[in-house]
Amino acid sequence: MHMRYLCGTALALLAATAQPALAADAAASDSTETKELVGNEIIVTASKREQRLIDVPASIVAVTDVDLRRRGATELRDILANTAGVNNPSAGARSLANITIRGVTTGTVSGIRQNTVQQLYDDIPLDPTANAGTTNLRLIDVERVEVLRGPQGTLFGSGSLAGALRYVTRKPDVDTASGRIEGSVSFTKDGGTNGSGQATVNIPLIPGKLALRASGYAFGDAGWVDNQRTGRKDENGSETYGGRATLHWQATETFQADLSWLYQSINDKATGGSNYDGPDHDQMTIGRVDTAFRGRNSIVGLNLKYDAGSFTVTSQSTYHDRKLRYVSQNGYYFPLVTGILSGFQNVQEGYSSDISPNNGKIFTQELRIASSGTGPFKWTVGGFYLDADITAGQFARSPDLVPILGGDNVVDLNIKGRQIEYAGFGEATYTLGDKIDLSAGVRVSRVTLRNDVRTGGFLPVFSLDPAAYVNQTFNQRNTPVTPHFSITWRPTQDLSLYAAAARGYRVGGINVTSGVGGRNTPRTYGSDSLWNYEVGIKGRLFDGRLDFALAGYYIDWKDIQVSLVNNIGNYTGNAGRAHLYGVEFEGTARLTDHFTLGAAFNFASNEIAQRTEGLGTAAGVVTVVPGDKLAASPESQANGFAEYRFDLGKTQVYARIAARYVGPAYTAFNRAGARFGDYGAADLRIGADFGRFELVGFINNLTDSAGKTSAGDATFAGPVLLSEKVAFRLQPRTIGLTVRANF
Repeated sequence: MHMRYLCGTALALLAATAQPALAADAAASDSTETKELVGNEIIVTASKREQRLIDVPASIVAVTDVDLRRRGATELRDILANTAGVNNPSAGARSLANITIRGVTTGTVSGIRQNTVQQLYDDIPLDPTANAGTTNLRLIDVERVEVLRGPQGTLFGSGSLAGALRYVTRKPDVDTASGRIEGSVSFTKDGGTNGSGQATVNIPLIPGKLALRASGYAFGDAGWVDNQRTGRKDENGSETYGGRATLHWQATETFQADLSWLYQSINDKATGGSNYDGPDHDQMTIGRVDTAFRGRNSIVGLNLKYDAGSFTVTSQSTYHDRKLRYVSQNGYYFPLVTGILSGFQNVQEGYSSDISPNNGKIFTQELRIASSGTGPFKWTVGGFYLDADITAGQFARSPDLVPILGGDNVVDLNIKGRQIEYAGFGEATYTLGDKIDLSAGVRVSRVTLRNDVRTGGFLPVFSLDPAAYVNQTFNQRNTPVTPHFSITWRPTQDLSLYAAAARGYRVGGINVTSGVGGRNTPRTYGSDSLWNYEVGIKGRLFDGRLDFALAGYYIDWKDIQVSLVNNIGNYTGNAGRAHLYGVEFEGTARLTDHFTLGAAFNFASNEIAQRTEGLGTAAGVVTVVPGDKLAASPESQANGFAEYRFDLGKTQVYARIAARYVGPAYTAFNRAGARFGDYGAADLRIGADFGRFELVGFINNLTDSAGKTSAGDATFAGPVLLSEKVAFRLQPRTIGLTVRANF
């Protein structure tokens, strides 16, 4: 069983010297100044081949390096805040990301299931395993971020049910030595001082043949939430450090190899939950449970590429070693146990601690062959293999319970899991008259899960015998098929219209406490899948000064995986069917050589399409019926920016203001549970580029909005309050300064 890997994804996407921004194809971006350009157009590799962004028959946002820097994007939330239809209703710390696209979600916590959005670091899948959660990496020295809306199962497999995020890093330069160093300091209202530093260097070891590119970084993010119980201030701080190195060998004109290594350590000191009804940041306090998250990721990748002229062969081998510990102190286990033993007539307070580790060793191998050239027929075929070993568990101890239980073992859960996957995929496109592209593709996978579970402790087995353990073995096999079809019409080189249909898939899993302690829960839960149907138009007008993209979609999602509660335990079940539909837009207008405007929005709706009874949630046992709304799925989002650039002598100066709005959402089905969202926020940045040096002042959350980005319902066992109703809010107004130097 793969327990929830409680790490989210972070981005530190900062690039080299600032340049005047140009309009981007179909993206809410104000620049195309990257290596991936042909003339004035962005070239993306979202389909595992180079294409003009305007030609890709899908809703894609490509955020360039210059735009990332202009936004001050340093982590995942900065990307999501400026991308329509993409959200992060995460109920926890920075590392507890819960990325959603087009509202494909059923709660603020993704639980122990596989993600609905796949993340890729170049060609490396970050979260390919079932129940592995979201890997939280702060990435620096990035060339481009591609946000792919809609299922991407044909090329990227399971875990891309709703879409994918792809981070394209800068590659070593075999000809020119270069480097960059950057530092930031900022101050958060009612919080502490934040600081960060990063450095990148590119060294040609053998000019024209061999080069090394290496980066290192450290982030210290002070908290702003005070602990009401302990009196500690600014408890939800976070510390992150890591590095990346890539060795590039251009062996011949036709063969190249890249060996990459990435390491990161993260320590989130608390979740950042605060009193739900607190009206502003000054009254933010957290309750009785103290939590922390500590994670470590080490990833090694080998990419080989051979150009045979008429086709190219690419091999990507990856080994990912991850370790995570979720630590909770002074939790609810002591009062829960005393309440159970006394029939809830004598609930006492006492100390307990809970540690939930999740360690994984994941190997993946992909081999693909793609056609080259400019002929009308283009194709890609490939194979994929995954072998993952996961060790996870939960260990809760309470020394205060020794007089009652005869020991301190409250929960002792040990899991050894293995996932093996084989897949073959193919895609082909035929172009008629250089105007119409007909595309089709399919992926067929075979996924095998085996989990050996050893369960002990008072709560799981309801026994006072410290030697009482239950051993179970779970097996599951799935054979998903994920096709896609599309047609694209280009009446001109600056306008394209498309229609597409694609299927996404997520693997099933097992419930580790099924049948233990009298729990009446299913042993396994099934896979879920969806079909996405969309039409769209992309265009560039007025000699590239106006770029836009408009798409409409309809999603049929069935066998929805949801987190449920039963007999003081969590499990995953399947909840029928839902329909989602919406319209999304992005546009960028370079009104003059100095002034740029951009806007994006998503208007959506969703509803349950099939009745499902007996769903145990934090809000109680519910029945969902057709017409009910999904949980944690906002039905409107919008963002925009205005940027003005001018020269002051030899200095390039810019000022940028960006604003966003997220509509209301709820923690439970049918707009029940805690309400969150329905907030707006704005950021301001002013920068000056002196050539080799750049100075940027910024104010994040300019109006000091206390908007609720997520929430958690209070939970009870009888009269025992297990967890309080909490809100997760925007970071208060933060004022800072960034300095960059290039050499």
